[in-house]
Amino acid sequence: MQIGIVAKNVGLSVDAIRFYERNALMPRPPRTQGGFRQYGQSDIETLAFIRRVQGLGFKLSEIRGLLSLRGRRMQPCAPVRRRLQTKLADVRQKLENCESWSVNCT
Repeated sequence: MQIGIVAKNVGLSVDAIRFYERNALMPRPPRTQGGFRQYGQSDIETLAFIRRVQGLGFKLSEIRGLLSLRGRRMQPCAPVRRRLQTKLADVRQKLENCESWSVNCT
């Protein structure tokens, strides 16, 4: 599949996909003789994963770490779950800080 079709299927812009490639979140896909990028199903799954976890508030460096765990395929559930729990704790702490700040300001 070409980049425009992939972008539409995953709900990303073409520029976002290129950005993820430049920042090593996904491998650069092979190209056709005409120079077009060719994506496969695993690329679509990776992009969908990146989109989901970025929507949860993960930074690019954190996403890169999650992808490396995912790529190992050696029972990544426990390490991924720990990272998700850590992120959730961070978000809860930020919410708590915001709530205490707004209480003090009223």
